[in-house]
Amino acid sequence: ETIGGNTVISVADAFSADKLDVEVSEGATVSTEIIDAVDDELDTAAAVKITVTAEDGTQDVETVFLTKGEAEEAPSEIVSFATAYVKTEEGTLPQMPETVEATYDDGSTKDVAVDWDDVTAEMVANPGIFKVEGTVAGTAIKAEAFVQVVNAEDTADVRGLLQETYNFALNLSTDGVTDSAKAFFEKAKAQAKAALDNPDATQEELTAAWDTLLEGIWGLGLYQADKANLGLLIEKAETIIAQEDKYVATNWQQLVDALAAANVVMNDGDAMAEDVATAAENLLDAMHLQLYKADKAILKNLIAKAEGLNLTGYTAESVAVLKTALANANTVYADATLSVNDQAAVNEAAAALDDALDGLVKLSDGGNNNGDGNDTQSPQTGESHAALIAMVLAGISAAAILIFAGKRKVIQ
Repeated sequence: ETIGGNTVISVADAFSADKLDVEVSEGATVSTEIIDAVDDELDTAAAVKITVTAEDGTQDVETVFLTKGEAEEAPSEIVSFATAYVKTEEGTLPQMPETVEATYDDGSTKDVAVDWDDVTAEMVANPGIFKVEGTVAGTAIKAEAFVQVVNAEDTADVRGLLQETYNFALNLSTDGVTDSAKAFFEKAKAQAKAALDNPDATQEELTAAWDTLLEGIWGLGLYQADKANLGLLIEKAETIIAQEDKYVATNWQQLVDALAAANVVMNDGDAMAEDVATAAENLLDAMHLQLYKADKAILKNLIAKAEGLNLTGYTAESVAVLKTALANANTVYADATLSVNDQAAVNEAAAALDDALDGLVKLSDGGNNNGDGNDTQSPQTGESHAALIAMVLAGISAAAILIFAGKRKVIQ
């Protein structure tokens, strides 16, 4: 598009100049140059300088600006179709439906156009039932329709119709069909056989058995969803559950609940594509919420060191600083919600406690801790004064003796 006279292209992923398709006249050459981009790839914004050189050497230069667009989501894929059921009279070609309901891998459904295989006059010449396949654009999976041919005039031959339908049902596969649909189909076949084996079965009983068998055949179109991806997610989630002690507890219950729900769907033989898609999405979201706990090993060791100290020989000020840092460290250590995203807070608490330990000042240090481990001893105040007085008194006594002795000599 053009914005403010400039050509602007929105790009969803990495971009290189060779992705530009520039049409020029015959004989002209094109050179491109990425401007303000890293490693020639689009980051948040960039521009491409396009230079077109004609055969005569004249040049035309234009700059195309690029903006980061949103990546388009991959389209959903069809995983199955609902089985169609069509009824027609003997000798009349059936009116096949123009659309069929498709189920996608994300669990959504949509009516899509279908192209059915040809139904010939021979196929509807006699009462019975047969299957027709259809093609839908964009997928190799075939749509299916069961066509029931009835005799409009002779309704007495219900036994014959039931026999034809039963013979057809014997060759149908139940692979991948939901458990309940499979069970209903097998029960319908058993009822049909019982009615056929009963020579005294009434028209009503034969008709009821036939209708039930047709319903069972129609139900074979209810296929179980593909659970391969869900199974892989469950395995990964169970691995995380086994390492519970490594993860914070904030969103843990959400994972436990999502895993339990996923296992229910995994073991449900009637689970459809939508059920599987929902369970897989919820489980994946819960897994993404889980975070590893912050590493508190260093903090733990520092706390143990601080709590093991005898603080009676240190100054009150340095001890107060240590106790404050220790209290904060214990609060951080006890916080089970701290994840790797909060590692900085744990590191800060450890650093503060470590500094407080290094900053402890012994009373014998006279308030001066040089941190080299060698104490500079300063005499205690009371003892120093007593020693000084004793030394002074001793000096005075010695001088008095000498003076007294001297005076005696002079008198004599």
